[in-house]
Amino acid sequence: MTYRVDPARHDHGRRYQYAMVAGLKRHGIKEGEALTITWGHRYPPEGQHLVMEQGYLGNRLEWCSLGFNGLNGRATFPKAPDGERFNDLFPGVMRSWKDKPGYALVIGQCPGDAALAGTNIDNWVATITDSVPGTKYRPHPSVTAPAASLDDDLSGARCCITYNSNAGVMAVMAGVPTITMDRGAMAWNVSSHNPQFSLMTDRDEWAHDMAYSQWTLQEIEQGLAWEHLQPVWESINVSDCA
Repeated sequence: MTYRVDPARHDHGRRYQYAMVAGLKRHGIKEGEALTITWGHRYPPEGQHLVMEQGYLGNRLEWCSLGFNGLNGRATFPKAPDGERFNDLFPGVMRSWKDKPGYALVIGQCPGDAALAGTNIDNWVATITDSVPGTKYRPHPSVTAPAASLDDDLSGARCCITYNSNAGVMAVMAGVPTITMDRGAMAWNVSSHNPQFSLMTDRDEWAHDMAYSQWTLQEIEQGLAWEHLQPVWESINVSDCA
């Protein structure tokens, strides 16, 4: 295989892209056209591409998600061979499910975000708050500064409702039953998709996979991330040729 880089528009993204190039070179992979490395997915290139974005667990700025041909839940990520990585790196992050009264916390998102794929988030919020009793709306921080932290808002919630925000991951990890309304949500597999019903299902496999969806700068630079991504790449190309 070969790679080319579609440079990120900011230093943070370019820093991780440079690390990925260093990691690929460690595996003897040269520049070319087979795989395009992008930051984000607002303008996806033609052909196979590796999407880099902020991580989902822990300090998101210190982690980089790496998935093929899509953003968040629409990307193809490595599967976890076991729970060791999650348990070692994120001990105590996943709390027991909570079944208690409270409000339905509705998560806002930034209008025009690439993850929304054209959905009018303001109209979606209005529909949810009109149809679900006892809601509390939490705006996206880039639009309006929320009055409380996400942890505080989740602590009083009976459930969390989001279109596809990564706040859904934090809600599931906090043990708050979550409703996601778009398969681009990273919490899609462990959440309900009906705003009238919540779901408390087993999260272990999902959590273990989450740990393999994101990597540190050092892991990327050292080529460790690519060791787990390469079988996914090979599988994608085999299926495309079949």
